[in-house]
Amino acid sequence: MKKILAFAAVCLMALSCSDKCVIAGTFSDENVPEESVMAIVTDIQTKEADTCAISGGKFIYECPASDTTFLFIRIAPKDESVKVDHHKNVRVIPTKGKIEVDLNADPCTVTGSKLNDVFTQYQKDVSDCYEKYEEQMKMVASLYAEDSKEYEEKQEEISDEVEEAVEDISEKVLKENGDNIVGLQAFTNLMYDMDLEEFDQTLQGTSDFIRN
Repeated sequence: MKKILAFAAVCLMALSCSDKCVIAGTFSDENVPEESVMAIVTDIQTKEADTCAISGGKFIYECPASDTTFLFIRIAPKDESVKVDHHKNVRVIPTKGKIEVDLNADPCTVTGSKLNDVFTQYQKDVSDCYEKYEEQMKMVASLYAEDSKEYEEKQEEISDEVEEAVEDISEKVLKENGDNIVGLQAFTNLMYDMDLEEFDQTLQGTSDFIRN
């Protein structure tokens, strides 16, 4: 027993010291035989794709660790006769160590990585802003006709507030993640409304990865 525990400890130490990412995925669907589907992992930067077999509701994917790309993981049928829920997909940052991906969850979840946690929270915060916009606009629609001046003014006011909130969130995330893919995602959300001077100022303090 001691030998087994010692071996396990050595394996964990080797994983923590290597520059490898190990993604442990979970997927099962009582209406879809697992032998009829596969997990497809695509590097969003290089566009290269790999496939993983699913066995016992599990799949494993290993790759070099990187903080500067996303892996897009989805469940795909092996032939057109099999129907798969197209929502069974998730973006993962392949950080060093072990990451767990649950494609059975709704929405799909990624755990075991601080940087992925940061990205998940960023997505949630931005989504919450837009959900707030929808809720406020429903209230406006209950008070004013859509073709009225009051409706248009309220819509513009609420839209400006939401955009400002998203900008504040994105600026904070970029400042704290100027050398990784989360920062790049935040910068992408910011850049569309920038003039050249704002563009240059925002890039100050970021890494070559984002500036290039």
